[in-house]
Amino acid sequence: MKKLLSVFLTVLVVFAAVTVIASAAYIQKDADGVYQTNFLDFTKDTNELWASYDESTGKWKCDITFNSYSQPEDAEGNLIGPYVRDYTSFSARSWSLIEDGEVLHLECTASSVYPGISFIIDEYHTNAMVVGPASGSTPKAEYVKIRVRNHSTADQITFAFCHGSTNQYKFMEKSLSELTVDMNGKRYASSGEWQTYIFSMATINQETNYGDLLYDSEDEEAVPTHCWNGGISEFLIFPFGYNVTDGTGAYPGAAIDIDYIVIGSLDYVTNYKSALEVKEESISKLELVKNPTKTSYYIGEALDLDGLELKATYKDGSTETLTTASANVSTFSSVDAKEVTLSFGSERVTFPVSVTGIQNIEVVAEPESKVYEAAELEDAFVTDGFKFKVNFTDGTSNEDLPATIFRYTGDFVTPGTKTIAANYFGSSVDFEIEVMNVTDLEITAPADGYRYKEAAAIEDFGVTLVFGNGEKIASGDATTEFEYTVTLDTKVPGEAIATIVATNSTYDITITKEVPVTIEAPVEIVVTDMPTKVIYQPGDEFNPEGMTVKLVYADGKQIKMDATDYTYRVDLSEPGEKRVSVRSAIEGLDLRTNIDVTVEGEVVTPTTPSNTTNTTTAPKTSDGSATPIIIVVIAVVAVAAIAVVVLVIIKKKKK
Repeated sequence: MKKLLSVFLTVLVVFAAVTVIASAAYIQKDADGVYQTNFLDFTKDTNELWASYDESTGKWKCDITFNSYSQPEDAEGNLIGPYVRDYTSFSARSWSLIEDGEVLHLECTASSVYPGISFIIDEYHTNAMVVGPASGSTPKAEYVKIRVRNHSTADQITFAFCHGSTNQYKFMEKSLSELTVDMNGKRYASSGEWQTYIFSMATINQETNYGDLLYDSEDEEAVPTHCWNGGISEFLIFPFGYNVTDGTGAYPGAAIDIDYIVIGSLDYVTNYKSALEVKEESISKLELVKNPTKTSYYIGEALDLDGLELKATYKDGSTETLTTASANVSTFSSVDAKEVTLSFGSERVTFPVSVTGIQNIEVVAEPESKVYEAAELEDAFVTDGFKFKVNFTDGTSNEDLPATIFRYTGDFVTPGTKTIAANYFGSSVDFEIEVMNVTDLEITAPADGYRYKEAAAIEDFGVTLVFGNGEKIASGDATTEFEYTVTLDTKVPGEAIATIVATNSTYDITITKEVPVTIEAPVEIVVTDMPTKVIYQPGDEFNPEGMTVKLVYADGKQIKMDATDYTYRVDLSEPGEKRVSVRSAIEGLDLRTNIDVTVEGEVVTPTTPSNTTNTTTAPKTSDGSATPIIIVVIAVVAVAAIAVVVLVIIKKKKK
């Protein structure tokens, strides 16, 4: 019996890792400890736990909402997966479960380069399947096998994944993994028959290397790494490739069927077979019992096998009635189709069909405005307001086809009036649109201006995009996006010039604008924190460490100044209380304040004014005569001179 991935979770049991191995049948380990799962091998029983067919819309839907914490349970109460998580940007496709629930059918419903589908494996991030390279001390699940029928011209299928090692269980482009050739050299290609492909997810993830996202350094010679490593919680499939813009990938009517996707060791995936695959291999005869009810088609219609009955005879002699099989056509694209071939395993049967061709296509409705930003048309032509009528060769017409099902070709990049063709299975009709691009910007400065050292950001300004045809659109309402840099010196009060540079590399646009802005002047300067050192010795230098100086504005708001934007002055040469003058050094801002510090030491107060004039006159007494001290000094000097003379005379007499 086929199985889906089961992720056992209970908040009451702490032995989660052991529990997964023991009771979760959908994730298992082989004898070497490598995780393995067949979580995308669909069966009717497990499909009914999460999916249902909506009779009112004619479409399938997932009955579980992501992050609802209500993953489906099997009969034993194990939480299982997968279930679909719909990304809005990946939703240009429909999905259904066909062939008695055994096969997932995906079909592109609109022009898009991102039609994909995602399956939640483990919403809770607790029992996620561990994947990674098979080599190493702890072998992990590296290999993947898929069995698909590709009913499109797409020559690649792209996978992605989410796990904690990439970006906390979020989708990232570096997890994209593109399969074009499998590990056995088998090229992925269009085929109405079932085809199997085996590949290393780590290898194709590394080889895909979108935008050098997997390089482990900025060195261009570095070897790209891979990010297929960790506990996988979500598996994404882009059945017609990711961001394929040349028309060979996704287009309205492109379809693919998936029998299964399995993950595990190379031995596990190589030998894996689905129940459907086993039945096909054991068939010995296939007979057409009853043709489908519908055998007449118009170009563009999809094959409808309702009413089909086939008799399958197996090698053991048993028989079975089948109501579906592989078909060599999914959507009728040519009147040359005269019959449909059905196959089941190696056996084939055919039944006749007729296809009515297209006479021409008319534009029957257009939008009020056919003016578009080039950026609007990057991914796909915006078809709102357009309506087309397809006229067939039998005289009938169809006006109910959605505009999104047409393929649009033309120049959507360069500005001007452009002729666009709406194509529908080989027929087309032309119409004109105007493509415009940004040629200028209108910038409005913030009304409140800026204050000292406030950082200017583009969000502070009003930005209007001016297009080549004169149309103006506020940046927040426009599709075109720019990267902005804003250069502005907010230090000096008064009028300053903000330089804004806007760039858009996609369209090679660079626009530079200069905008006058107001820098508000503060009303005073204050010291809010005194310096750490406020006691000094005579002759010390002032130390501003710890001092905080702020500018004060009219509304009372204070902003801390840089140390280079103010000066201080004080004389610490003598003891006493000293006043430090703190003054703004910003040009045009003449503000100052004071703080006090102390210079230790005894303050000497002179009784009479001191004479600072240099002189050689001896000091006098109060009556004008020389002081006694000076007289004594003169007498001592005279006696010494006489003694020297006497000694000289005595020495001469002895000789």
